[in-house]
Amino acid sequence: MASLAATACGDMDSIHEQYSGRPEKIYIGRVDSLKAHGGLNRTMLSWYMNSDPKIDSTVIYWNFRQDSLVKPFVRTTPGMQKDSVFIEGLGEGNFNFEVYNRNVEGLYSMIQTVSGHVYGDAYINGLRQRAISSVTVTPNAETQSNSIEIVWGDADMLNAYSEIVYTEKSTGKRETIHVTSEKDPANQALVTKFDDVGNVLGDESSSFEVVCYYIPEKGACDTIPKRYAKQFLTYVSTGSRVQYTGGKAGNPIAWSNYGKILQRANDNTYDCNFIGGWGANAINLFRLTIKEDNTVDMVGYYGNYSWTLTNTDGTVSTYDPETKSFDLKYTVITNASGDYTEVQEKVSPRY
Repeated sequence: MASLAATACGDMDSIHEQYSGRPEKIYIGRVDSLKAHGGLNRTMLSWYMNSDPKIDSTVIYWNFRQDSLVKPFVRTTPGMQKDSVFIEGLGEGNFNFEVYNRNVEGLYSMIQTVSGHVYGDAYINGLRQRAISSVTVTPNAETQSNSIEIVWGDADMLNAYSEIVYTEKSTGKRETIHVTSEKDPANQALVTKFDDVGNVLGDESSSFEVVCYYIPEKGACDTIPKRYAKQFLTYVSTGSRVQYTGGKAGNPIAWSNYGKILQRANDNTYDCNFIGGWGANAINLFRLTIKEDNTVDMVGYYGNYSWTLTNTDGTVSTYDPETKSFDLKYTVITNASGDYTEVQEKVSPRY
């Protein structure tokens, strides 16, 4: 045992001699309370500097130290001071950041690390659009424009607020309406109304845009927008049943200037709210798709999802891009027995 103790003491003396001539390592103050705040293709790092007067700048590494930046530090107050920096142009995903302080003398601090998430298209595509319970479109013959009334559904818990952006037909001015996400204390539905909206199919100035802003995480550096365009147009229809089976007592055989609403589904596809002139007997699943040669394909349902609407065999429906009008020929199955009606109608802009 004595021999072992002597050997151990000798080893300690050797280690002491090896390091006794070296200067003690000096570190400057490190960053404190380091946080990452996720944003849209970027992040913001925030931290506190202590009172160390030697700090000159902050160095940040990420992407396995393949990327870095240096943030100069300017002291404006004694004691603790908050600092931050945005890191732009990041891809979507998780990132690890290493952060330390340094000074002009080459001294540096201990490294602090933080992880954060950056948001992008995948996140936006996964967001739900704010629900719309109903849209009412009212034509105004005097101004030859439309008034829109939107009844909103409940907002998602991450939806901070929304905006409606549209162009006034009379002035060409772009307008923005703020839409709150807060629930009404009396549990009344939120309603937004706006006027003077154009009525030209395919014209972006006759559309309006709903922009929903989401907060992806607590302390996020961005509210992230999800945009979707809407277009509701007022049309009139003149047409007739040219052939039908089964009899439809009480329904008109011909109609003129019958009001319709067209709602854009995508660039070349529109939903029409009424089949023929039948009004409440039809449901809102009458879809028109304008093809490159301006012929029109149609699909829809009447009264029951098993009763279909299609182009009439041997006929061609067309769209006139000059007048924005449709010349339609279609056949509707009207009941479970297979009775059908062939319809021809001209659907034209109200103004």
